[in-house]
Amino acid sequence: MGDILNAIRKRGYLRSGVSLGLAGLSEYRDGQWSGFDIDVAKAVATLILGGASQIEFVPLASERRFDALKSRDIDIGTFNSSINIGRIAKYGVHFVHPILFDGELIMQPRGERTSTMTVAALQGSTTEENLKRHFTENRINALIKNYKTFDEARDAYETGTCNAYCLDGYLLAGERLKLSVPSEHIMRPERISLEAMSPAVRAEDISLWRIASLATSILIEAENLGIDQDNLHEHVGSPNLYVHSFLNPSADICKGLNIGKDAVKRLLTTVGNYADVFERNLGARSALQQPRRENQVRKHGGLLFSPLFI
Repeated sequence: MGDILNAIRKRGYLRSGVSLGLAGLSEYRDGQWSGFDIDVAKAVATLILGGASQIEFVPLASERRFDALKSRDIDIGTFNSSINIGRIAKYGVHFVHPILFDGELIMQPRGERTSTMTVAALQGSTTEENLKRHFTENRINALIKNYKTFDEARDAYETGTCNAYCLDGYLLAGERLKLSVPSEHIMRPERISLEAMSPAVRAEDISLWRIASLATSILIEAENLGIDQDNLHEHVGSPNLYVHSFLNPSADICKGLNIGKDAVKRLLTTVGNYADVFERNLGARSALQQPRRENQVRKHGGLLFSPLFI
């Protein structure tokens, strides 16, 4: 079939699967896509094609995501998917370097007193199995209703068909903003799962897996080194040998990963580091105002790490 990177470069754009309209992750507004997952796709496209604009975003329902990847309707999935063994076995995918750590939470109306919980969940996600385990272990009387789209699940919750709504925490924070009176709804503090999210590619597309893993690693290591969009120019001529090797990969690394010599600097100029991506989409500079929790670099007590750039 030939190398996937050559095929993408010949085509002139990356086809990236994304979720259907999630605040902070993948939103389409005024003809433009934005969000955490969108920025991750832009980072990958920049390494492959030299720019972030050469992407076709393909919105997909949760149940369709991995089928679309398997059938080559998309090159990569940047659709906030949880890494799990079942998906690896069923769809023959490789997950990329972990990029977002989260866990599923339950939202309910403030002051909800109903003894039986009826939970809206998304069809094709990991939520149903996690809920079943949580309810069984805690002896909670509950009913799970699956919906094909986020709009359907959210409408079922807001109209009272369901008195609870369950999603990964960052997703749920975005869904709450779409309710008519967000302040009347609370996200319960207990997590029912602990999950790591990552882009996904087909197992046979190993060159794309390498370059996508490199993109996520650059985002993380740049923050670890204190290099961001605003101060990149200050580090370009750094006497620090490791910083120099990070920003200027060796000829062997560039050849082995099929990237240009200025690829790292171009990515950071275009997208920024991990903190830039998180804060503008999910954190302090976003409407969601979400804490980073485990999504700190390792030296600050978080779970984010990167291979050494040597």
